[in-house]
Amino acid sequence: AQINAVTFYSPGMPPLPELPNRDYVLVVGNQENGYTFTELQKFIQGLNIGLDAVVVPHYEVSLDMVNKLSRKPVAIVLSGNNANYPNLAMFEYNGEFELIRHSDIPLCGICCGHQMIACASGYTFIRSMGWDDITMLKPLRNIKPYVNIVKESPLFKDIPNPFTAIEVHGWAVAIMPDNFELLAESSYNQAMRSTKKLHIGEQFHAEIKVPYNEATPYLVNFLNMAKEAYKK
Repeated sequence: AQINAVTFYSPGMPPLPELPNRDYVLVVGNQENGYTFTELQKFIQGLNIGLDAVVVPHYEVSLDMVNKLSRKPVAIVLSGNNANYPNLAMFEYNGEFELIRHSDIPLCGICCGHQMIACASGYTFIRSMGWDDITMLKPLRNIKPYVNIVKESPLFKDIPNPFTAIEVHGWAVAIMPDNFELLAESSYNQAMRSTKKLHIGEQFHAEIKVPYNEATPYLVNFLNMAKEAYKK
C-alpha cells in the first residue's frame, strides 16, 4: 500500500492563527500539498482592495475557532482540492461543514469548496465526472465560452455572457442544495448562491491568472460585496 499523505492529530483545539493588522480573508485550505490555497492567498493579497489573507488547513478550521478569533474575517474562501473524494477522510471536513451550515460570514467555495457546500447538505449531491473537464491545459485556440449566466447578479459585474472560465476538476455538483439558487451553468452547476445569506459557490477557478479566464471578476465582486457587508 502507498501512503500519499499523513496528517498527525493532537487532542484539543489547534492554536488560533496569527491575524494581520488589516482586514483579511480567511482561506480554508482544502488541498494537502498546499499549492491551491497558497496561490489563492497570493491572488487575494495582490488585488489591492485592502484585504490580506490568512490560511488555515481544512482539518483545523471549525466554527468554534472562527468564533474565538479576536477580529472576524471579512470573508471566508474555501479552496480547491485535486483529490478523489472516495479516498478522502471526510471527517477532516466536519469543521468546514460547520462553517457552511452555521456561519453568517460571507463565504465563497471554489471548485472543491463549491462542492463542499453541496456536501454540507448531503454527501451524494456531488458526482464524479472522470477528470474530463480540464480547460486550463488546452491550447488557447480550443477554448470556447461555454459558461452561461442564468440569473443576473452583482457577482457577474464585468463578466460577459457566456464567459470562458478555467476548469480543473473531476467532480461536479449534480443536485442543487436546499436554499440555493443556480447562477450559472454549462452541462452542470457552475455557480450558485444561498437564498439566505452571502454564501456562494463557483465550480471554475476565478483566481487562476491566464489571458482567457473571463471569470476573475466573480471572486473580486464577491470580496467587494463582503467588504460592504463587513462595514454594516
